[in-house]
Amino acid sequence: MYARIVECTLKPDKIQDFNRVLSDKVFPAAGEDPGFVDLIGMVSDSHPGLAIAITVWEDRQSADRFYAQQSPMMEFLSPLMEKPPTVAHYTVTHHRFSAGPAV
Repeated sequence: MYARIVECTLKPDKIQDFNRVLSDKVFPAAGEDPGFVDLIGMVSDSHPGLAIAITVWEDRQSADRFYAQQSPMMEFLSPLMEKPPTVAHYTVTHHRFSAGPAV
């Protein structure tokens, strides 16, 4: 498995918009890809504006294919950010996705 982690600093009062974009745009688009496993969105309790989105994929090729086709996703997210996000890539060595969605 493979994970792509996007960390960003949101503009003031944009946290709800960030959550909405993940729920309404990113998750449905990623969910259509056969290699998609899960999406986790988080906002910091101790660092206002800090947000992280983690997408988990069956393999790196699935993630690369999705992001090559879905680069417009940044059009939805960029207006919410103070500055460009940082993106990191990881091989997942352990997982246990058992909880339902946090709605």
